[in-house]
Amino acid sequence: MLKNEKQFKTEVSCYRNLIYREYSARFNRRYSLHALKCLCLQANYKYKKVWEKTSSKNITSEYGRIYFDNYTNVYGGYGKGNKPKHLYSLTSHKIENALTCTARTEEIGLAHNGEKDCLICVTKDNKELMRVHLTSGKILQQIYLSPVYKFRDISWNESQSSIVIRSTKSHGSHRQTDIVKVLAVFDVKPLQFVGMMEIKKKEFGTNTVDAGLCQGVLITMHQQSVVKMYSFQHVLDMYKTGTYKLDDVIDDDGHRLGHRPIGLKFNIQIKECPPVLFSVSCYDQIVEFSNKPFHYLYSPVKTPEYFEVHSLENKSLIENGRLQTGILDYANDRYRATFWDDDSGRVLHIATSVVSFYDLTMVPSQENGKRILKKSFEMNLSKEKSKEEFPFTSTGRKVSKPKRQDSVNTVSNMTIYNVDYEDELDIICVTAVYDCSDEPKGVVCFYDNKTGTLLKEIDIEEPSSEINEHRTLIDLDTIIQINKLWSGTFHCNVYRLTSDESDKQEVNNKPGRKISRTYHRTRNR
Repeated sequence: MLKNEKQFKTEVSCYRNLIYREYSARFNRRYSLHALKCLCLQANYKYKKVWEKTSSKNITSEYGRIYFDNYTNVYGGYGKGNKPKHLYSLTSHKIENALTCTARTEEIGLAHNGEKDCLICVTKDNKELMRVHLTSGKILQQIYLSPVYKFRDISWNESQSSIVIRSTKSHGSHRQTDIVKVLAVFDVKPLQFVGMMEIKKKEFGTNTVDAGLCQGVLITMHQQSVVKMYSFQHVLDMYKTGTYKLDDVIDDDGHRLGHRPIGLKFNIQIKECPPVLFSVSCYDQIVEFSNKPFHYLYSPVKTPEYFEVHSLENKSLIENGRLQTGILDYANDRYRATFWDDDSGRVLHIATSVVSFYDLTMVPSQENGKRILKKSFEMNLSKEKSKEEFPFTSTGRKVSKPKRQDSVNTVSNMTIYNVDYEDELDIICVTAVYDCSDEPKGVVCFYDNKTGTLLKEIDIEEPSSEINEHRTLIDLDTIIQINKLWSGTFHCNVYRLTSDESDKQEVNNKPGRKISRTYHRTRNR
């Protein structure tokens, strides 16, 4: 017998999604994710801690893999007891930074040239851009960058399509000339050289302090918190001097592109400042843009106590377009505002204990498409001690209610660390830590992405009360928690989705014959 009607509907929905998956090959992946979402939200399924590990060096995680010791040791997959297993080690190179490049099966061509899932790394010791097989750790490709400039930062220009690596500011050549940055751009799948260019003060202004590339837009940062943007495609059309492929001979001495001793070649020579597409003066030089209808969000220099949403068409402040920044708590990064990751154009605002979502809705009385910022819903994570009345017996004895195992601790002091979007499950994931008198208590909350309804609460362990950084990553059936303590030590916990029935069977079985029924997901890439 099922306990209640709600549980019955949830299990029927999960069963129906599994049936649809079997009979429809076209929507196989979608129905698989719907079925997994039903399992994640069922009351008899919970996330259980299966593994933990500490390190004196930085720990990062992406696409379900965990990288220890600056990408030296890689863990992932499912081992004994559903623990992550050691996949491989990259001890032959010192890696500065890396990106994970993946592709679904339907995106890979028949020739299969360079589309394998890989880790694209920037190495420190030999100044190379290295492509490593994501599963085996085999080095697939090595590109020598430059004998003069040092590169450390790597980021996406366009996600899973194009990357940009940036030189460091501390190199001697930067101090001797007016060079602000050197940018090298590559296409991925397969890895191909697009171009390398110098950002100089002579062309972009003497007050230029930094530069980058994002979404096909060249961005320069200037003194007095000014940000300017240019079309990278215009730069390629006007200032690209030649097209080169990796391994091509680039001089009379037979030197090849991407090989020692030359490395990459400067094939983009900017001789004048390109046309400025957009310019704004913003606090901390941070500005964000939404998709259609196009708006931008930033904190003005003159009024840093507000986030403001402006129309990109005329730069005007939209109605109700101001949100508090909590400038007094800005050093703790407690107040944040950004456009939400699901490309809906909504604005996410994170205060000390409240997470709010705002919609850019059209004003009914306006015919020119004018927008207004209107609150859609909010999620209040502050759990003040409740004033509920406890029942009493006829003798006056108070009857205490049993506390749920997955409930949030009722304390007033708390901090919101992460608000993330799990796109494959279409849920909002919020991570918060409550400061108890004895030890901190962490919680991960799942909310519906459309309505903000609380779907599930999960208790997570906090290794210490002295936490400097806190990161939580949700990857379908896995929760990865990474903490940095004030002592400089990094701590990692891994939680897997499991059912209550599997826990009961593990207790009933004899030692050495435990049966685990943790749900294993398969991802079609």
